[in-house]
Amino acid sequence: EPLAWTVVCPGGLTEESSTGHCRISSELHGEGRTSRELVAQVLVACLDQPNTIGKSFSLLDGEMPIEQALSSV
Repeated sequence: EPLAWTVVCPGGLTEESSTGHCRISSELHGEGRTSRELVAQVLVACLDQPNTIGKSFSLLDGEMPIEQALSSV
């Protein structure tokens, strides 16, 4: 049975606190900034979002709540 995977490509990592809001794009550019805390929150949220399996996307700080952003992956 194949292993389920998701690839998350964050922008430049910062020490800022997460706002819990992000911007996700299917283009893997990684330009922009992302807090380390937000990356961790998105990785954990991916575990509960089956639609992220087998997908790759970039992650930046943004305006959309994490769960809402992940639902469109």
